[in-house]
Amino acid sequence: MEIEKIVASIAEHDRQAIWIAGANPAKGAGLPVLWCNPRFTEMTGHRASGDGATEIVLFDTNGRSACQGLATRLRGTEAFTSRLCYRHGDGATVPAELRFSPVLDVGGAVTAWIVFQRDLSRDAVSDATEAEPDAPPHDLERDLDAAIRWAKEAESRLCDILNTLADGFVLYDSDDRLIIANDAFRDFHGPVRDKVAPGVSFEELLRYGMEGEIWDYESKDPECWAQHQLNRRRNAETANSLIRLKDGRWLQRNEHRLPNGEMAGLRVDVTKHQEQQRAFNETSHQLELANAKLRCKSMFDEVTGALNRHGLEDAMASIAADQAPDQHLALLYIDVDQFKQIITTLGNDASDYILRAVTTLLRPLLEQNDLLARIGGDAFVLVLDLTAGDRTAEGVARQVVHKLSRPIRYGGLPCHFTASVGVALSPIGSFDPAAMLNNAEIALHRAQNDGCAQIETYSRKIQEAMISRNTIADEIMNGLEHGEFVPHFQPQFDAETLEIVGVEALARWKHPRRGILAPTHFLEIAEEMNIVAEIDKAILEHAVAEMGELSKSGLQPKKLSVNVSLARLTDPNLLRGLDTLDAQGTTLSFELLETIFVDEQDSSFDWRIDQLQERGIELEIDDFGSGRASIVGLTRVSPKRMKIDRQLVIPVTESSTRRRLLAAVIEMGRSLGIGVTAEGVESAEHVGILRELGCDTLQGFALASPMPAEELAKLMAAQAFRSA
Repeated sequence: MEIEKIVASIAEHDRQAIWIAGANPAKGAGLPVLWCNPRFTEMTGHRASGDGATEIVLFDTNGRSACQGLATRLRGTEAFTSRLCYRHGDGATVPAELRFSPVLDVGGAVTAWIVFQRDLSRDAVSDATEAEPDAPPHDLERDLDAAIRWAKEAESRLCDILNTLADGFVLYDSDDRLIIANDAFRDFHGPVRDKVAPGVSFEELLRYGMEGEIWDYESKDPECWAQHQLNRRRNAETANSLIRLKDGRWLQRNEHRLPNGEMAGLRVDVTKHQEQQRAFNETSHQLELANAKLRCKSMFDEVTGALNRHGLEDAMASIAADQAPDQHLALLYIDVDQFKQIITTLGNDASDYILRAVTTLLRPLLEQNDLLARIGGDAFVLVLDLTAGDRTAEGVARQVVHKLSRPIRYGGLPCHFTASVGVALSPIGSFDPAAMLNNAEIALHRAQNDGCAQIETYSRKIQEAMISRNTIADEIMNGLEHGEFVPHFQPQFDAETLEIVGVEALARWKHPRRGILAPTHFLEIAEEMNIVAEIDKAILEHAVAEMGELSKSGLQPKKLSVNVSLARLTDPNLLRGLDTLDAQGTTLSFELLETIFVDEQDSSFDWRIDQLQERGIELEIDDFGSGRASIVGLTRVSPKRMKIDRQLVIPVTESSTRRRLLAAVIEMGRSLGIGVTAEGVESAEHVGILRELGCDTLQGFALASPMPAEELAKLMAAQAFRSA
């Protein structure tokens, strides 16, 4: 903390008039006022100007100027007191007592005088008394002395702390003269250590070091070197440089200018770092050679030794650049089927073993100009030169599939897997590496859609089909966003009375260009996109809203059934959404699909079933008898109804065996207390047979096709009219 700041802090709040006079009074009749506290202005009517332009005129009791007499005393360094008169700002003459205290710099010279002024007029004394009637006497000089002692003690403690630093610390004032330096800073100056004292300038220290030969000029002219050091520092906010000493040490100089104009800095011994840097530079050539080897190594896969993706791209670029006009090339994109399942079953240790085994099996298929690469995961690429010989890309692809269909022993056990291959053929004399890779990958995806161990050769039709598939996927997402997936309702009829007892909401896509589309146009792609649950949600919400509209006209069906996939059933948001859904008097029933997987669900599945039933939602097993549903799943869910798949229903009009099978299924449902609904009712004969076999509910085109809500309302109104 600066002593001047301590003085200012005390004086600003003191009731005594305090001002600072310049060290050298003017030749005129007044003393310059550099600074004053509020009480001085209040008392004298004068304000400080800061530059000494404001003067206070002093004279003795006889009216003679006292400035000349004061000048003699102000050239000294001792404090003194004088009783003089001064000219008030309003022109009045006021007697006062003035106590002059010197402010000394580090060399002992007077830089200014602090003046404590007390008016001797009766009014001034009275004002002071009235202002603070109960205030205790205040000795400002004593407080200042105490503050000065505290500041000096703090400065001493700071010096002790700085001297514990291994790095050199230095602080210069705004005129670039030394204020403080620690022992480490002095030690760096060796033979001229004693020259490092307060008041010495940076340039003087620099030149003292030159005289003491402590600097290494690094083969430069000494004076040029010195000027360079000075120029880097002059008017700079920061000054950072590396300086070498004659004894071989290196110092890092880091200096920063403070807001008050002072410059603080550190001198850090970085000799060890410089030696390490020099050692690094000496080995740079060896490192460059090592990097070249690493670049070469980066071209090959570490696990299999085949080219990696980067190496393949470089090699294919070279082929494209040097391709002969008659050169015929092909690219095979190979993917190991079931690779993830193998790793899941055998563990990660099996991964590298399988990849190396695949590489070993593929290498014998290569000829002189062919390439083999592993480009990531379980994906391999063969680039074949088919110019000479009678090889074909399809023939090599068949060999790949054959070789990789043989079991490989791992850990004493046979490991079975297959491979799918996408083939791309290059026009003779024209090889485009990027296009070949892309085309072969498109063909591979098409092959994998057909199952495992498949081969597909790229063609324009395949690309168009993939583009179309991607377009449909985009349109599905857009359709979900804009509410294009809507329900159509197929009525369900009582087998005896043929009265409508319920409806099934079936998903339809109201495509903006293609019209109403059945699930066959979008379900497969939606399953690949994993958004079937979102479509189910949209259909449920639309269907419930439509039932609400029907209820206003008194035509609401007793039961609304919706298909629910396993993905939708396990959706964590399902129950929360159902709690906000108002079915408005219609019994809601969920038809569970893919029920063969019910057998594989954990206890959380049973909890969800319980939660649905607690909410009054009935459960049905859909497509029973199609091969997907199981009796175990049937008993575990305890459904309200089961729907017999149309494949069991349709043949009963022509086959007595099928009729007996259907009768057994219906009887099984009855024995379990489960209602039975038959799908695929396509003729009046079906109605008769199913009624005779004891089926409860009928659904099929012979009775009603799926229809929008408006047509359902008309059908129900007509039936209600006939009943009336």
